[in-house]
Amino acid sequence: MAGYCENCGYDVPEGDLYCEECGESIEPNDETPDIERVVNRSIIQQNGLGRDADGQAQSIDGVINRSVIQQIGTVNIHGVDEDQLDTIAGHFTEALDQLTAHLDRQLPDSKAGAYLSLSLVALRGRNNEDALQYLDQALAADSNDAATWSHKARVLSELKRYREAAAHYEQAVKLDHQDWLSWQNQGVALGRMGRHQEAVASYNKVNQIHPNDAVAWHNRGVALGKLEKHDEAVASFDRAITISPRHAVALRERGRALIGLERDEEALASVGEALAINPQDGSSWQLQSWAFYNLERYEESLTSLDKALTIFPNSGRVWSDRGDTLVRLQRWDDAIESLQKALTLIPEDAEAWSDLGFAMRYKASGLRQRYWDHTGKADDSKHHDLWPEGNLMFGQAVQSLDRALAIDPERSRDWRVRGEALERLDKFEEAVVSCDKALAIDPQDRWAWRTRGRGLCELNRYEESVVSFDKALAIDDQDSWAWALRGFALYKLENYEEAVTSFDKALAIDDQDSWAWRTRGRAFYELENYEEAVASFDQALAIDAENHEDWRVRGRALYELENYEEAVASFDKALVIEYPHSGGREISFLHPDEDRLVIGLALVELGRYDAAESCLALYSLKDILSEDTLEKIYRAWVCHRRWSQAREALDKLQLKNPEKAQRVRKEALKDVSWFIRTFRV
Repeated sequence: MAGYCENCGYDVPEGDLYCEECGESIEPNDETPDIERVVNRSIIQQNGLGRDADGQAQSIDGVINRSVIQQIGTVNIHGVDEDQLDTIAGHFTEALDQLTAHLDRQLPDSKAGAYLSLSLVALRGRNNEDALQYLDQALAADSNDAATWSHKARVLSELKRYREAAAHYEQAVKLDHQDWLSWQNQGVALGRMGRHQEAVASYNKVNQIHPNDAVAWHNRGVALGKLEKHDEAVASFDRAITISPRHAVALRERGRALIGLERDEEALASVGEALAINPQDGSSWQLQSWAFYNLERYEESLTSLDKALTIFPNSGRVWSDRGDTLVRLQRWDDAIESLQKALTLIPEDAEAWSDLGFAMRYKASGLRQRYWDHTGKADDSKHHDLWPEGNLMFGQAVQSLDRALAIDPERSRDWRVRGEALERLDKFEEAVVSCDKALAIDPQDRWAWRTRGRGLCELNRYEESVVSFDKALAIDDQDSWAWALRGFALYKLENYEEAVTSFDKALAIDDQDSWAWRTRGRAFYELENYEEAVASFDQALAIDAENHEDWRVRGRALYELENYEEAVASFDKALVIEYPHSGGREISFLHPDEDRLVIGLALVELGRYDAAESCLALYSLKDILSEDTLEKIYRAWVCHRRWSQAREALDKLQLKNPEKAQRVRKEALKDVSWFIRTFRV
């Protein structure tokens, strides 16, 4: 149900906390007043902060009962129930009957006044269309009466026919330049049409005629705020407050203008004064929350919004603001709940749909992180559902963002976050398209460039991904993640030296990025700089000691450095991490094939022949042995005079490449003969 502004008489859309015209807070009317206790309100009300024109119904001497008109003049029909309205309607009907019955008796020069009286009675009954007809007849009888033009303009405003209302107020002030109430109401009508600059001109006229009217200064400030002339708005509110120091609404709106100037501390002080005067003003609590939010004082912002909701529990805008604040606090579940509540009240709120999608996207990331955190641990079976739950939440995030973009397709952040969610769902082509949409709107969105680059990496389009990362870094060269991703793309392009440079940039910004250390180590391994590779893996493992792949590649690098003992230990550490439930059983057979070869060769060098033979035998059972691998195995066994194992490897090589087998055999035996003769082994 729409609210009603007690100051200007306008209906306010459901969910609004304050009247857009006069700025007054809208409070729910839970009580039904008795007829005798209704507020005495003039028939023609100013569309501002409670200024009423002198509009008591005019009686026609000797024609109608003066008491009837006087009684009608004291009745306010807003907030009464149906039975009371029927009683009041009886008074209106009686007055109209008397006026109409005797209208023909009036002299021509008094007919305008009679029609005006009829219009006033019709207005009391909220019969605006009849009132307009009577006012047209009044103007036909006397078109030079400024008050009648003004009254008709007021009725047109009630009917939301603001263009006509403004034109009628214009006629009124032409006839009476000093009619400051018509200037005032014209400003409000112009504001309703979004013609705020013209509204300011109207309020300026009021201030020239009646400079001590706080309402006009306030309304002028509101119009200037709509024009984003916040400095002038603050000055206007200051005048209103000087005239009326306890003008709570002006204090509140002054705070709004100060927020527009990013003077949030001052805004808090101004809104605080408003709340000291009227602590039941939900709009002031909401404004206070905005100032706290801008100052990144999110907990206090949340407290203010909760206060606003005690006054306006069905305000979709406040629920939406609350959800946004909870997003900032990374309280994803609470944020989702608040935003869903907001959307039941305002289903077409693009901002709420956007924030909901954002919260869902990050909740989904949290679910995935919990999945990875428990993978390989004793209780990992309890967390298997986290991955599909995360996928479901990513899908819901995309749906929410689609709703936001259906309402407003120019929201670049929504396109980008949508791309992030799609990328997490392995929908890389769609993710890139979504990021392209974001960048068409905002080419300076570094996050969109970065997400686009990630998607292109997943599509193996590494050259394009490097271009995207370069774009992101041109906007913000302190984005460590963009540097790291760029390094990864260059690694995939086998541009290892430039990849290392990129990783160094990333780690200079964030030296706790284990992924960057890890991939840097792999780049050094490919460059055969094994010492730097081991150093990088040591850094990665100091941050995340449970990454078995890091231990494996570290082991390979140590083997190349002929540090066989540490190499084998590194491989064994990888195996324990990968198979935590082994219970101490011998599980070396679970090593990947490529590692089993390196481990076997390292064990040969360490003289642990039985273990080496077991490891290499498992490796040689595979039919995927390359000629180079067979040569390595043969030379290792020959070097250590394990002739039967050497013969087996040579036979396999003979089957693949007889010529190479003969050459390798001669070279190996020649080396061994020289070794035996020299050292008398």
